[in-house]
Amino acid sequence: METLSITTICANSPQAKGRVERANQTLQDRLVKEMRLRGINNIDAGNAFAPEFIIDFNQRFSVEPTSTVDAHGVCELSDEMLDNILCLQHERTLSKNLELSHDNIIYQVKPRSRLRIASCDSDRL
Repeated sequence: METLSITTICANSPQAKGRVERANQTLQDRLVKEMRLRGINNIDAGNAFAPEFIIDFNQRFSVEPTSTVDAHGVCELSDEMLDNILCLQHERTLSKNLELSHDNIIYQVKPRSRLRIASCDSDRL
């Protein structure tokens, strides 16, 4: 979120968390019951039923927003940059031998050139 310059708003109050949990519970509870009533017992039938269920659910439980202003920002990043940001990222420490470990596998990074720049301290900058 930080890389995309998006501010997260956490539901820190029990009331806000309760609203989300109640909505999800209602959705999950009704979907299962509706599928059971219609005899839906496989993925293809469930996928075919989903659009109908969504329309019905939204008609019964949706609430008009208090503001009609579109708060979405413009994304100026390329698709390639978004793919690089929106992926699983794991922070690792590179050893002196240019090795890192992930899932019990050791990877070695090959240097781009034979010259290695010695680490410098901030006093010489």
